Amino acid sequence: MRKTKTSSRLFALLLTLVMLAGLFPAMTQPALAVDVSGLPEFTSWAAMGTDTEFKISSEASLRALASAVAWDDANGTYKMSGITFYLAKDIALTGDWTPIGNTVTYPADAFAGTFDGQGYTISGLSITATTYQGLFSRTNGATIKNLNVEGNINCGTSNYVGGIAGWAQNTRFENCSFAGSVKGGYTGGIVGSLNSTGTVITSCVNTANVEGTYAGGILGYNTANNTITDCYNTGKITGSTRSGGIIGQSTGTISNCYSIGEIVGTGTATFGGIYGFSGATINNCYYLHPADNTKAGGTPSGTGVTKINAPADLPASMLGSAWKDDPGFNGGYPVLDWQGAHDLPPSIRL
Repeated sequence: MRKTKTSSRLFALLLTLVMLAGLFPAMTQPALAVDVSGLPEFTSWAAMGTDTEFKISSEASLRALASAVAWDDANGTYKMSGITFYLAKDIALTGDWTPIGNTVTYPADAFAGTFDGQGYTISGLSITATTYQGLFSRTNGATIKNLNVEGNINCGTSNYVGGIAGWAQNTRFENCSFAGSVKGGYTGGIVGSLNSTGTVITSCVNTANVEGTYAGGILGYNTANNTITDCYNTGKITGSTRSGGIIGQSTGTISNCYSIGEIVGTGTATFGGIYGFSGATINNCYYLHPADNTKAGGTPSGTGVTKINAPADLPASMLGSAWKDDPGFNGGYPVLDWQGAHDLPPSIRL
């Protein structure tokens, strides 16, 4: 059959579009959509058997995990090392929350598995207890990723309080967010305090109001060689000893981070846009508040921190893999790549 001029032109146009598409890299999005339909629902330690992957699709299942990670006199029997838990849907908690691993007292017993939120949200987190509080009480050798948490935590001035974890050691926190409020001693929007070395907090977001003795949008307190990178804070941070948009007090490394939340230091506290007191290596970090950053303490190294007044003041390389917030749902400030891949819960939008 003879081709018409119209069909030939359409074919040529399609071929051209295909060739042009090959010149541009595919949009990279985190793999948040694991098919968990065939995985067993987690119900208890006793029912685990030899399975190494479980789904969590109900509040009951999540609370079962919380109680299954338990104290074992530092033997680590229940720390879930090598086990992966996938959140299979959004979960709305009811009543007060008891953190995952709440009975743990030794680091060797702390949660050591992988918790993959798959971009879903755990909401209704309500805690009014004392030390080591968050969705997780303590983690050691764990990976927590692709998770949004919303709630209100009020632990007075008790230490080790965070939206995702109260205390962590040698743990990777990646693509996590917290919204709501957190109050404690060593207090952070993502993690309250770090112990020893090896923890990485990357591509995480805090929009919660954080209040503590040592208060940070991402992390409250750290005195070891740990890393924070590609994170940002929009929440109000208030500290009575140290407070900062990213961290209250720190060593280690902080890079590619920004904070646009209000920063408050009460009494004689030291406070600043990125850190309250720091001896860390700090590179490519930017802050909107406070207007006067001279009340931050310590002697960090690296390129340091830079005051900004508008989104346009941030460099194009901000947050590493971030995409620019053209629609304006973050007030014109850049957001992270994983936030572009999924609909965000309203509470972590501005």
